[in-house]
Amino acid sequence: MDEVLDIFGERYGRPSASGCERSRVLDAVKCHFRWLTAGPVSIDLHVMSDHADGGGGGASSKIRVVAADVNLETDWLHARAAGPAAKVRTAI
Repeated sequence: MDEVLDIFGERYGRPSASGCERSRVLDAVKCHFRWLTAGPVSIDLHVMSDHADGGGGGASSKIRVVAADVNLETDWLHARAAGPAAKVRTAI
């Protein structure tokens, strides 16, 4: 997981929010990191590392990255609050 954080840290700096929790049922650690970029995009990194022996003798990690255009989300929320006549701009 440290290698992944190093890559994102070099690109986006320190995360604006982070947190980890241990799952006793899955014998895994789940972590979430969020970066707010200089533009309107937020980046969320989710990492789940387990310590189970998957046949290879080591730990494994699952990584999910979500990038969201914060402006589009805000426009959608304003349009929803304004009612069905409001228009939402979309990016293609």
